[in-house]
Amino acid sequence: MSNNTPTLSAVFTQSISDFFSKPILLRLLSVIFVSVLLVYISGFYLFDYLFTLSGEIKQGAYSAESVSASIHTNIEGIPVIGVALAFIVANFVLLVLTVASVFIGSYVTMIFSLIIAGLLTPSIIKIIIVKRGGSQADIKGFGNLLTGIGKVILIGVLHLLLFLLMLPLMFIPLINLFLFTAILYSFFRYILIYDVGSNMLDIEDFKANTGFFNKDLFILTITGFFLSSLPVIGIFSSVFTVIMLINYFYEDTQHSPI
Repeated sequence: MSNNTPTLSAVFTQSISDFFSKPILLRLLSVIFVSVLLVYISGFYLFDYLFTLSGEIKQGAYSAESVSASIHTNIEGIPVIGVALAFIVANFVLLVLTVASVFIGSYVTMIFSLIIAGLLTPSIIKIIIVKRGGSQADIKGFGNLLTGIGKVILIGVLHLLLFLLMLPLMFIPLINLFLFTAILYSFFRYILIYDVGSNMLDIEDFKANTGFFNKDLFILTITGFFLSSLPVIGIFSSVFTVIMLINYFYEDTQHSPI
């Protein structure tokens, strides 16, 4: 890490400005419609799947739909308050399934956001470096398309194995939420740092500036990860994180203020 480590406030400010610049917005507009459709269509079909998914208990098939209908019918038979209780229970079931659908759909969005970022990263690097007063000579990069795909697959497989190893703990409330979030964040971090670094830095600078204990990278990527959980905004979180990483790496390696 150089002695001229960029200030994160400068990185955040400049990255917001870059994100809303015309060249980058034009690239993002091409994927907005498809992204929004993916989020809401996947959420809709996931809700329908969860609602009708059935399992066998003592040779009987049960689903959220059938159980909800049964409870609704039985509660309605209660004098005076039966109809009101049935209404409350039915809406509670719908609420739980809707939240589950949105929750899982948000992670589908994040994965799609990573794909978008990967496709746009090379062109965004060129735009930002030229905007900073740099040139094509400042863009190093290492590896090739095949090694890049192989690295991304390796990162994905390692995180999947980590998830499987932690599977017994996933049944413990709160701990499962923490572990799932931590594994997903780690995947988000490593994919984006490798994506930007391999397209922008030489291998020496990449190794020197992307250490696990780099607190600045942690702050930048955890911010992007948090944004990925927000509706609609999450679609663009990976691209915004890419922009922050580009600004951070450029100032840190070029020793020039943003």
